[in-house]
Amino acid sequence: MVKDLLGLIAEGLYSPRLSARKILDGNHGMDAVVLMVALSYLVQAILAIIITGRAASEEDHLFFGHLLAAVVHIGLFLLIVMLAFGIGKVLGGRGTRQQAFQVIGWHTLVTTLLAPVFLLAQTQMTPDGAPGIVIAVFLMAGGVWLWVLANFVAELHGFQSVWSTLAGVFAVAMLMAGLMTALFQTPG
Repeated sequence: MVKDLLGLIAEGLYSPRLSARKILDGNHGMDAVVLMVALSYLVQAILAIIITGRAASEEDHLFFGHLLAAVVHIGLFLLIVMLAFGIGKVLGGRGTRQQAFQVIGWHTLVTTLLAPVFLLAQTQMTPDGAPGIVIAVFLMAGGVWLWVLANFVAELHGFQSVWSTLAGVFAVAMLMAGLMTALFQTPG
């Protein structure tokens, strides 16, 4: 069973549109979506502890850090669902809200395979920057994340062109990054 699940998750990276279709055809309920999101967070939290070498201690308040990270994880998941569903509908997409939850939940779980790359890149970041190879690998993993998302959104809404969908996903991601930067920028 675990081997089959891992195979399906890997398929999400190398054949994302087919993977999204399988999830949509399965017509999974919200319980499956919650399980996908929870499992993705759990795996990422365990990887973060292993890769960063930080174990729980009282002075670090690691529990509250993970609680905050879980809230952020869920918040980002909901934001991506709302954007994928809402913008897709405005552009003539056919996907339902429930299907958006299913596909984005699956995206969250599938892209957990990229977590080690992101975590390793973060551990190499210093105030002076990071080695060029770290930045290149980080950007490639980010590109894969966006590519998988574009395929999943295209399948969700029945869009023919993954490339047009990718352009839209990228534009929305840049807009959101700009908004977050403006909102959380320190004055001064």
